[in-house]
Amino acid sequence: MPRFRSRRFTASGVVSLFTANSAVIILGIQYLRGYIWDSFLGGIHFSFSGYFCALGKSRISFLHNLLSIVLVRVPGAYFMSKLFPENLFPMGIATACGSLLSVIVCVIAFLFIRKKCGMERKVISGSFDRRISTDRRFFYILFRKFYNF
Repeated sequence: MPRFRSRRFTASGVVSLFTANSAVIILGIQYLRGYIWDSFLGGIHFSFSGYFCALGKSRISFLHNLLSIVLVRVPGAYFMSKLFPENLFPMGIATACGSLLSVIVCVIAFLFIRKKCGMERKVISGSFDRRISTDRRFFYILFRKFYNF
């Protein structure tokens, strides 16, 4: 019984929930092995998207998603399906490459915003003078007021 439970969390276990066809299961495993990297990179650019939206710069989130879809995901999946028709692993990697482009765009935008807005490290006056990023200044001030420093 424990063996069955752990099998559900493998690629073959997940795909076999939807079909019993062994050819489809093999192709699904190939795709998921490439796509798993998209899930990892997606967490990074989703976090950046939340950060940009909190700054009121949601256009950056729209831009990196649009660039990813138009320049990498759709054409990459199409070309990989033509170049490797018998293997779905390259199609899964194409989606991960789209997320990699999103992460690159997000990091560049983050560094640009940080430099443009003067968010370099600055000294905050008070009894605990130390270098703190201005991104965290709000929490630092809140902490000081809460604990009466």
